[in-house]
Amino acid sequence: QISNFGPLYKSLCNRLIDYLDLVERDITITTSGHTALMAAYSVLDCKKLVMPAYTFESTRVAATIQGIETIIVDVDKTSGCLTVEILESIREQWDSVVVVCALSTIPELSRIDKWCKLYNKKLIIDGAASFGTKGIYNYGDAFCLSFHATKSFPLGEGGAVISRPPTNEAIRSYINFGFDNDRNPIRIGLNGKVSDYSCAIGHLLLDEIDPALEARKRNVELYRHLGLAEFMLNSTVKDTVYQALPIYLPNPEIQLIAKDNLNIANVESKQYYKPLAFLPNTKALYETNICLPCHPDVTEL
Repeated sequence: QISNFGPLYKSLCNRLIDYLDLVERDITITTSGHTALMAAYSVLDCKKLVMPAYTFESTRVAATIQGIETIIVDVDKTSGCLTVEILESIREQWDSVVVVCALSTIPELSRIDKWCKLYNKKLIIDGAASFGTKGIYNYGDAFCLSFHATKSFPLGEGGAVISRPPTNEAIRSYINFGFDNDRNPIRIGLNGKVSDYSCAIGHLLLDEIDPALEARKRNVELYRHLGLAEFMLNSTVKDTVYQALPIYLPNPEIQLIAKDNLNIANVESKQYYKPLAFLPNTKALYETNICLPCHPDVTEL
């Protein structure tokens, strides 16, 4: 069996539950991080969804394609993420929020989770690039991951939703055309199932993941020792696993000079995603950031 939740799919889910230290939660592997977001938004019945301006377009498109109203707000300038204070300031305007880990910078998930429970708000966490960061996956009503080729657990394409029962069963139904176990359509759905071919790659990657993640963390520490710590955003988790390391320079002019110098030195660099809206803090972060490579194959010059 190579599709429709085959044996390699099931065994990889079980391994990921153990690896990510999930407590009373399950994981559903999907065809992409985008599919994971669509499933979470739909199953949690989001109506008015708050999201940060500082994120990838997929965070919004996964909602708008389903007719969900989105409310775009500015982020905290020290973390690039949403905070309880930001959410409190607009509390009456929304029922659901997607909190984004901005290129693996981890916000105050415990505090936000408690606040959302207090006010009966649905919490989705878009942790697309956060795979391997310990102790963060038991927060929220749904925690979404990406397994894209650029991520730290790269199936090529793929993603996942972490959630509690019965949300997880509903998500699994959503990615299987909305069927129940007897193949009766019980909700709106799509074909978001990942094949056992991809899961076979996942098993091989998981066998070798720890050295790769440690290499990423080691590279980030090397950047810190080079004096770049003051240009990094604040993350609430010390051992954050980074897909790439974003640094934030004093102004856009210095950013352009740095990008030119990196190109001359043949060092790959990119800019974080174009924001959903150019709100003040988001605009400043976007115009001054450079993303430096920290994948396992990075070497010291």
